[in-house]
Amino acid sequence: MGIDSYTSAINEQMVGPGISPPQGAGFALGSPIAPGTPYDFLSRSPLVTGEGIHQAFTLKPTYAVSSSVDVTLSAGYGTVGGSGNVVSYWGDSIMPTLNPHLGMRVVSVPPAFPTHNGGDAIQGSRVSILSGSVLMHDGSGGLNVGWFDPHQTVSFVFAPPPWTNTPARLVPTLPENIGEKSPGADIGFQPQILPLQGIGAWAKVHNAIVEVTDGELPSAYTSPARVASASLVVTNGSQITYSGEIANLTQAGPTVAPVLYGTVPTTTLSAQGLLPTSTLFGQRMTVAGIGAVFPAFDSDFDVRAGFSCYAAAGAAVASSTCTTGTYLYGKAHHGFSAFDLGLEVFRFGAQYAPAILPYGMTENVWDIAYAPRTWFNNAYQFVDNSRFGSNRQGVRLSSNFLVGPVEVRLSGGIYGQIQPYNAANAAQVGFVEPYFTPQLTAAGGTLGTERHLDASFAWHPKFADVRVDFSDMTMFRAATIGNPGEAISMDYPGVIVALSRPINQRLFGAVGGGRFALAGSYDNIGAPNADLVENMVFVGAEFRSNATSEYHLQYRIYDVYGSPTTFGGPSPNFHGPQIIFEQIFKT
Repeated sequence: MGIDSYTSAINEQMVGPGISPPQGAGFALGSPIAPGTPYDFLSRSPLVTGEGIHQAFTLKPTYAVSSSVDVTLSAGYGTVGGSGNVVSYWGDSIMPTLNPHLGMRVVSVPPAFPTHNGGDAIQGSRVSILSGSVLMHDGSGGLNVGWFDPHQTVSFVFAPPPWTNTPARLVPTLPENIGEKSPGADIGFQPQILPLQGIGAWAKVHNAIVEVTDGELPSAYTSPARVASASLVVTNGSQITYSGEIANLTQAGPTVAPVLYGTVPTTTLSAQGLLPTSTLFGQRMTVAGIGAVFPAFDSDFDVRAGFSCYAAAGAAVASSTCTTGTYLYGKAHHGFSAFDLGLEVFRFGAQYAPAILPYGMTENVWDIAYAPRTWFNNAYQFVDNSRFGSNRQGVRLSSNFLVGPVEVRLSGGIYGQIQPYNAANAAQVGFVEPYFTPQLTAAGGTLGTERHLDASFAWHPKFADVRVDFSDMTMFRAATIGNPGEAISMDYPGVIVALSRPINQRLFGAVGGGRFALAGSYDNIGAPNADLVENMVFVGAEFRSNATSEYHLQYRIYDVYGSPTTFGGPSPNFHGPQIIFEQIFKT
């Protein structure tokens, strides 16, 4: 009998004018103008006033049909209550049959910005059979039915949707983090992806693993989405790995998307420029790719290539064929005597795997000017875009080395737009630009550039583990002639400083602080129109009572200040404490 349980309890008590964003009421009713506050700049999760708790208890009995075959059933009880915009974005992910991000309607959690406890109260519970499995006792294969995580995926072909929740960590991380993972007991649920609902089977034959899946993706009930995929990973010895996958997406129903190639393309003027929207009435897409990791010339190499074919119903410009897109990636890594060096080059086409896939509810997310390197509001991408986004090509260098007792990790990259976001490109089916706004010119236009610098320093003296993580992103695009307001010049610096240590074999502790800022002009000429700073201090402890259970408690204080997020609007300032408690038990 396997038993999994978790309890996540979160209390946020934010005060200040910034917890009532001027864009909030319209955004909750469907306006494309997302708020500029109140959010945690590091995790992108909302910081509202409220408290909530969600729990799940899952039983997993396993019966040995024979000496080689096991049958497993997973059934659970889950409950959620308190502030919807607290429990839906913080702590462990809610049990699937309760989770509104997956499209479940036991509770409804629209975007809200409560100023007092109970302002967006929800309450719900459910007893559910979650999944069933037939597994080979020696680990050579299995069949899963119900809610399941794929056994393997090729992430540039299909990446399961990421968690919408921010799990508790002893040390918070920057949006672009290259440092060590957070210290602690490591009993928590992994990987942090949302499950599929359907069927999946995998088998290991000699040195190859093959898997086929067919499942529903997170989606609203009015626009269901489904993926069918087949993947193959071959390990030749201990150093060479070949991978390949083909995945097919079908999505039906209306989707209001931040693109201009759908029905009734519209741009809405906001404090940060023109926001594009149009409606799609169904999407179909096939993505295929191959990759290999291998040693050569005393170095390690990683090469990947992907191809997609996309079609959308309701496109403003009708097409009898699908729109194709490509993805290319290469990495070389070499270890020298005193340091190692990695070089990555990539090209992620603007029309590669461009399907817009909304979660099962309207997500409480902030304006793109304040949240770089994210996908569109309320939606996720079919492939992994955590490192490199659509319509980008570029190069990235990285290195690890020691300076005395200090472990140093450095990386830097320059990424550029492949195609400008002009009127001609915007009308192409599948054209995606996730950060820069559309330009008014019919053709031509200017190309945006991203510069990324990241550093991590780790020192391990006897009294504690000392860690400093730093990142800086700059986004730049010149305006076209006659349209000076199209100019974008933004800077996003961030830093985390933390001291952590195992107090004994069961207890871990950490203390530190962080700062993340954004400053500049977004689709604007003149005085900066996007200027915010978040300061945060934290202290936390994690207690591992045994090999199967842990308790986590963290206290944070946030302080956000800066310029109004709308012209002449109220102050964005807010501050307050957050307490996160988690209990996890796994057998």
